Amino acid sequence: MNPLRIAEQLRTDYLQLLTTTFAPRQERLKRDFRAAVEREGFLTREPFVSLALPYEEALALTGLLPETRERFGAIAETPYAHQGEAVRRILAGLPTVVATGTGSGKTEAFLMPIIDHCLRVAAADTLKAILVYPMNALANDQRDRIRKLLAGTTVSFGVYTGETRQWGQRPEGIPENERLMRSEFRAHPPDILLTNYRMLEYLLLRGDGRALFHNHVVRFIVLDEFTLTRGRWARTLPAWCGGCERPWAKPVRFSSARRPRCNRGTAIRARV
Repeated sequence: MNPLRIAEQLRTDYLQLLTTTFAPRQERLKRDFRAAVEREGFLTREPFVSLALPYEEALALTGLLPETRERFGAIAETPYAHQGEAVRRILAGLPTVVATGTGSGKTEAFLMPIIDHCLRVAAADTLKAILVYPMNALANDQRDRIRKLLAGTTVSFGVYTGETRQWGQRPEGIPENERLMRSEFRAHPPDILLTNYRMLEYLLLRGDGRALFHNHVVRFIVLDEFTLTRGRWARTLPAWCGGCERPWAKPVRFSSARRPRCNRGTAIRARV
């Protein structure tokens, strides 16, 4: 793929579209129109090419269970340096910010310690981790990834948003450890809950939603794609996290993995 050639071809095609769609009959107007659209920088600018350097690698994550390392494969055996540091901090219960570039494995940096913890603490029907997203589409996308990682295990998970139905028939092919209906969430809270900010607030306030947290042992709260958060939630979320030591009936310590996009290849230490 030649990006320079592609950029030039896009400009040529777009110019042809404009000149065939808008064809003034007056010769002077046609000449001025042609001169305007063919002016350098009017339709396109010079292509911007960025070279991404490889990330620094770290040693294998031996602090994880063999089963966890097997499920994550090469990512756990030869992680990037920021992944290794983030995993160690999160396992130690320290608030962590993972701020790296696109495609650098930010998701795996917090999924590895969370899934490892859920495999170690095999307590059924107890919520252990909450993954919060600014949009339902992001939560659904993450669910598909977690579904593959947890295939064949008893670690349960599920997406609870405004799209979640109250009752219904489970579709074929959905694993038993995935919660689909709201009635399933209440009767058997998952180990890992994926939701959005607004629904999480509703669950904490409503009587039917609080059933998810009845016997919770929540250790992790993940604020994923935090830079996409806007409006009231962006203003109140820091205060909410600062007071999350007692959000429900009993005290609990939280580790929060947050990941705004900043400098590439760094695990930033921060207090929530």
